[in-house]
Amino acid sequence: MAPLLRVPLLGLFALASFIGLSSCQLDDRSRVSGVIFDMADQPTDQAGAAAASSEVAAKGSSSGSGLRCGRVYLRSYRYRFRRYRISVAIRVLNLDLLKEYSNGACTKGLTFGTYGTDVWANGGCRGLFAICIIPGDNYILSCFSVSFKPQRCYVGEYIKAVTIYRHKSASPCVEGFSYRIEGQELVVFNGCRAEFVVAYR
Repeated sequence: MAPLLRVPLLGLFALASFIGLSSCQLDDRSRVSGVIFDMADQPTDQAGAAAASSEVAAKGSSSGSGLRCGRVYLRSYRYRFRRYRISVAIRVLNLDLLKEYSNGACTKGLTFGTYGTDVWANGGCRGLFAICIIPGDNYILSCFSVSFKPQRCYVGEYIKAVTIYRHKSASPCVEGFSYRIEGQELVVFNGCRAEFVVAYR
């Protein structure tokens, strides 16, 4: 049985911001090697808290060599958008509601969903979800094209996938047009500046 997937606090990744004039910055703090569950994010109602605690304490299951499945609890606090990064994934493949604690506020694609290595909740959605991922690892990497010139940002591992975590330029960041993967490097050009989630095995 594979261990239960749990998510880090969004606040840990709010620290991942570009500082100074460097064109590349690897944020080691965004990598979480262990599994973390935010106890403050449990439902306030007693029945929901008990259910979430017991489910989160359970173990997920593996399904094939290239797929890992488990359970994760998500909450949109005060109806605000909440984004979580799964630090042990190359990509989140699926997220389905198992049990809701928010009286009908959870609708797939509208108030919860996935993006690359992230899962998110919005509009007051609270619930326990089944999640399947392609297992791997990822970092947040700041990579900036200064004065529209190409910039190579070295990762040190062969990159499997890249998604934009936080766009920071007026110029668009579009794969093939203003950034591309070249082995162990992410190359940005045409003025693209962003924080990327770089996933690898």
